[in-house]
Amino acid sequence: MNREPTTPESTLSRATTISAEPDRGPLDYVSNAVRAGASGVARFRTQSFNALEAAADALGLESVSAYARDMGTKTKAEAESIKGSQEGAGPTEQAIYSGLESVGTAAPSMVAGAVTGGPAGTALALTTMGTTTGGEGYRQARDAGKDVGTSLRFGAIQGVVEAATEL
Repeated sequence: MNREPTTPESTLSRATTISAEPDRGPLDYVSNAVRAGASGVARFRTQSFNALEAAADALGLESVSAYARDMGTKTKAEAESIKGSQEGAGPTEQAIYSGLESVGTAAPSMVAGAVTGGPAGTALALTTMGTTTGGEGYRQARDAGKDVGTSLRFGAIQGVVEAATEL
């Protein structure tokens, strides 16, 4: 029986699919984590512009819609640039970064709710989270070639589900 020698690195890779590359140090993990959270905050801006585009399309405000679509595209590119490549990250590490990005996306809503305080703060946070998630859903549907009405319905459902599950 011909077995390859087992090393701690090969065992780790097989067990978790996390690569044990020697050229990645603690600062790489920290910088990826910080970039993930920061890209989430930038993604909040993208979602906000997507929500503005949806509202403008619903109201027939073509110039506002075009502006929001353009800004959504630009801020999406900024968010991806901030996030970086995260090269060498395995599935578990990527899941952690995705969670940190989600925290960054929700942070502006949570801060606004906390500053406002009380039931009004909770309502503000939930409304903001629902609106931005709805905007993201609207843009996904439009990118898939759906018409404005279908995209608005899809975005609205996404936004309501987001707000309801945050309760």
